[in-house]
Amino acid sequence: MVERRKHRRLSCRMKTVVTRTLPDGKTVVMEFSLNSLSAGGAFISSEDLSLFDLDEEVALVIEDAEDRFYDGRARVVRSSRVFSPEHKLAESGFGLMFIDAPPEYLDLIDQHVTKYNPIIL
Repeated sequence: MVERRKHRRLSCRMKTVVTRTLPDGKTVVMEFSLNSLSAGGAFISSEDLSLFDLDEEVALVIEDAEDRFYDGRARVVRSSRVFSPEHKLAESGFGLMFIDAPPEYLDLIDQHVTKYNPIIL
């Protein structure tokens, strides 16, 4: 498997709020657990892979008790369901790519990823 990511990724848990605008104009606000974070995007956990469409744009807020790491637009770039060797669900969710991220958020994310042990997923 070839690694195509441009940014180091950190496995972490943070509060993540996604706001989605439905075709009828109504807004849905959902809270997720963040699985990983990089300066390029994030992966959120969800067992329901029907919540978002690929290539859909959403509003995204990622924060912990100390910092707001991102507050802006994101694009749903993948959905994923990973099973363990015992055929049990190990991970399920969505990959989100930041859109036009302000440099101050990218710097904060990069500092956070560098500070902790970065991993490549």
